[in-house]
Amino acid sequence: MNSMHSEVIEQASEAVLFADANEIIKIWNKKAELVFGYTSEEAIGRPLAIIIPDRFLSRHQDGYKGVMKTGVTAYDDEVLSVPAKRNDGSTISIEFSVSIIREKGEILGVLAIIRDTTGKWHKTKKT
Repeated sequence: MNSMHSEVIEQASEAVLFADANEIIKIWNKKAELVFGYTSEEAIGRPLAIIIPDRFLSRHQDGYKGVMKTGVTAYDDEVLSVPAKRNDGSTISIEFSVSIIREKGEILGVLAIIRDTTGKWHKTKKT
């Protein structure tokens, strides 16, 4: 990735991560550090499981494997609302969209754009 692309991702106002076909995190920007509590150094090279709550992990892994096998996600063009896990073990609410990244027809992995909606969720729940 060239330096301009890297800088765009790094300065994005949303959390941006890319995980390869084996669910290994390869890109983790500054906003992802704030949302999930892992530095880039801590997150890159680790599995996506670090941000998936335990009760959803099996379902997530099955779905991810299916996407890598078929190249199709049921959630294309949708914004999903799900719980996520922070480094300190706490659970937050996030919204995210995913894009399958391909090169020369081969699936490289998944790009996720993520927003922490925990505050929004709490406001909605109180009203």
